[in-house]
Amino acid sequence: MHRSHLQSSLRHSLAAVVLPAILLLASPRIRAADIEPAWSIDFPTRIAWQQVTTLGDLIVASAGGLYAVAAESGALRWSRPELGDLRAGSFEEIIGTPLAVVDDGQQDARTVILNMLNGAIVFDSRTENLTQIASRFILPRNGSLLIAGFEVGKPTPTLFLYDINDGQRLWASDALNAGMGGLLQLLVSAAIVLTDTTPVQSAPVELGDGTFILGAMGNLYRFDHDSGEVLWKTPFAGGRFELTQAPHRPDVIYAAAEEVDENFTSTHYQGFRLADGAPVWKRPVRFGKPMNPLTIPIDRGLIISEGDNDKGRVRLLDYDSGESLWGKRGRGIEIKGQVVDYASTDAGLLLATGYDSIWTNRDTEYLLYVVDIGAGALRFEAPLAVKGRILDTELTEHGLLYITTHEINVFEPSTGVLRNGPELRSKLPLAWTRAGDVLFAFNPDNGLIYQLDAGSGRMSALSSVGFNFASDDHARAMDLAGNRLVLIGQQTVAGFGTDGELLYEAYYPAPRDPAWLRGLAWAAGIRAGMASAYAGLYSAAAGSAAADSGTGTLEQQLALGFQQGFSELQQGYAGLAGDYIAFARKRYQASAQSRDFVFMMVRDEDRGLSLAQISKLDGKVLGAVELGRDKQPDYQVDDIGNQIFYRPTDTLIVSYKFADASPSAAHAAR
Repeated sequence: MHRSHLQSSLRHSLAAVVLPAILLLASPRIRAADIEPAWSIDFPTRIAWQQVTTLGDLIVASAGGLYAVAAESGALRWSRPELGDLRAGSFEEIIGTPLAVVDDGQQDARTVILNMLNGAIVFDSRTENLTQIASRFILPRNGSLLIAGFEVGKPTPTLFLYDINDGQRLWASDALNAGMGGLLQLLVSAAIVLTDTTPVQSAPVELGDGTFILGAMGNLYRFDHDSGEVLWKTPFAGGRFELTQAPHRPDVIYAAAEEVDENFTSTHYQGFRLADGAPVWKRPVRFGKPMNPLTIPIDRGLIISEGDNDKGRVRLLDYDSGESLWGKRGRGIEIKGQVVDYASTDAGLLLATGYDSIWTNRDTEYLLYVVDIGAGALRFEAPLAVKGRILDTELTEHGLLYITTHEINVFEPSTGVLRNGPELRSKLPLAWTRAGDVLFAFNPDNGLIYQLDAGSGRMSALSSVGFNFASDDHARAMDLAGNRLVLIGQQTVAGFGTDGELLYEAYYPAPRDPAWLRGLAWAAGIRAGMASAYAGLYSAAAGSAAADSGTGTLEQQLALGFQQGFSELQQGYAGLAGDYIAFARKRYQASAQSRDFVFMMVRDEDRGLSLAQISKLDGKVLGAVELGRDKQPDYQVDDIGNQIFYRPTDTLIVSYKFADASPSAAHAAR
């Protein structure tokens, strides 16, 4: 069904039930500075919260139910009256799918998974008679949802498979308990419940032939997707599993498992034949260190590394025998930290590791190693230490271009040295952007703008006079709008020519109260994460959003979550609804396009506050929505659709649509 047809059918199906209870204001009289309302909805009961989805719709929770509102028109897509009185944070999108999880948070907890496009309930724990959901996974190729949980009155876990689009249960399976005696089943199940762990120990791996591999309850299983039949089951180590397919051995699945007890952690590796689940190696490879989930397949075998944040080793395991090929007696190559990224170069395999020394008070340090694959040795005795958290790496003709939160440079694997000096190495996070092969960056330590040519690997300073932010502001992002570079802070916009000359500077004082800025931060994080995912890398947008503060911030978690969830979006998911894929791709493509404006909170002349659209071309206000003196403003921003949703009263939501900015649209700052 095309999206327009879907919208039409939803409107008609909802009209009889919902529209009489909700007043749609076609010509709202509520006025705001410069920007007129696009639409408003007065709900019959108090609104608890609102949230913009990645698809651009607005989810509204009230005592009267859960609603989805089309952002462009204000029309209701669907409603769920039975999902009322939901607490804030109870609605969670399953990133990369049209699904969302709703947890009512009651003592007799109810968990619902619904389709955000049509409101269809795909899974309901009460209907399915489940007391606990241990884990859930999306099988994107087949368009299904896999859930492991416990049924009422049944102490052992059950697997369930549902169709994503209509919620139909495809099958339920007790395969995880097969072969266990009754007492053993009770003991295992009791341990799972007491330790709040899941019986499923790996994400499923779809094989493309209608089957999938799953690690669970200390076994590997191959399931037929349509019937739930277990094609084979093979015992393996317990704990957490990671499954890897190597293109060099397409008929084998390689598994890593980490076992943890009170005194010891060990990791096990083994290959299993897809045909029958038989082990490929005579015995598993074991070592007494945590597992690093990153496994690197190369021509000669699998490169594995320990998951230790202090000192570790890198090993090469032969595909067919499991023999460790590197180091004395196969003990591998000693490194510091665990491998977090890699790139193949003519000079060798370049490994980036994260190192967290227990003897210092420093945060995680990142190191670059070059490994001679043939010799199984490091090319250089000492690694290169880089400053900040690695955001992106790119292999160029002149070496590895790496970008961290605090440093940008080119590392030459053939010499082990940097191609440029430390001009782009700073105490505070860098702000940067890119146009083709040219990367522009602002160093907050000296206030200068630099450019790095990826083609030549050379760096040069554009500006000669440092730019200083106001004392309560700092650089959060850089963008290229028209023929100028734009430096963006929380309350500052400054434009520079591509020669580094300052063209304008605009600063808009506003309260730093997190309540005012929360909606903007959420929207910026969504846009950054979507843009980076669409680009297929953890790119400038995501880096700028995440670099603003430390680990665990809203922007960083959003950016990382979206990047991970949509890393395969460009290829598409064959089993997901066509409407979803088409709409999601359109939204993601829009998120990656540069705009010539930015949203900011600004203070009006009467000391009230407005959410303003600021031109990147001259720093002037293009339009604003007055929020008055509301101490706890409830608003959401669709940073991709240029739209905000403001709740001025307990039951009313007003939408404002900002136009695309252009030089002729800018007017003098108020």
